[in-house]
Amino acid sequence: MPEGPEVERNRRDLLALEKKRLQKATLTPLALKYPRYRQQQGKLHLLQGKVLEKLERRGKFLIWWFERFPALAHLGMTGVWTIENPAKELSNAMPSNYAKVVLDFEGGIRAVFDDMRNFGRFQVFSSEQDLLEQVPSVKTLGINGLQEHFPHEQFERLLSLPKNQTKPLGEILISSQLVAEIGNVYKSEILFLAKLAPITTAKKLSSTEKRCLGQSVSIILRRAFEQKGATVATDQTSPEVGQIQDLHYVYGKEGKPCPACKSAIQRIMQKQRSTYYCPQCQVLK
Repeated sequence: MPEGPEVERNRRDLLALEKKRLQKATLTPLALKYPRYRQQQGKLHLLQGKVLEKLERRGKFLIWWFERFPALAHLGMTGVWTIENPAKELSNAMPSNYAKVVLDFEGGIRAVFDDMRNFGRFQVFSSEQDLLEQVPSVKTLGINGLQEHFPHEQFERLLSLPKNQTKPLGEILISSQLVAEIGNVYKSEILFLAKLAPITTAKKLSSTEKRCLGQSVSIILRRAFEQKGATVATDQTSPEVGQIQDLHYVYGKEGKPCPACKSAIQRIMQKQRSTYYCPQCQVLK
């Protein structure tokens, strides 16, 4: 599933669309098979003729700002936005088999949202307030873990909140209210780098360990971004193929030797998701 680094990569692939006027927004026949897209059909007119002022990322969400009208996109499990070649004849061109949303801009430029597994979405809102009321999780997003100067004090303060104190780190880290970009894959990698067991609770951490955990968050997310994110099976969230999955320490490596001590990597379930760790390097506190 695309996490923060993959979504940021996809955003940057689309920056050429900023300051261009949208001529037409279309939902494909495949998209209209799903209620969450059919509900948007009557709102697309709000975007037509508007200039894409800014393409913003908040956590794992992309927000397209068509003047005062925001459109929120989530990539789901396998979604990807691509820009089609302006030189290509678009009038009769058919979108791909998995295309859901087609945005045609001035100058013959087209952006297409492909989503093989149909977990993505594209929602249009009448204002930012409307967006925040309908998708309140956008309002409660935590730290931007991809920023150049990681906010360690804020991270440690959020980690020390009463609601987080008794929760296992493997559960806290995937809460977008702590760090907005972390999902299941990078959670395991962060904990391995910090040498912390996924079932250790936040209240057991020393100040030094909290600082180390924050540093690991920053290192893993930025390394993933620099390696163009992950491309796993059908999940290609950028026209450029990411390679970070080839550099994973523990994720997806159950039974294989730990890169540090050669012990067998183990897997446990936390909130119905797999967490991978080394029982020797990541000792329970």
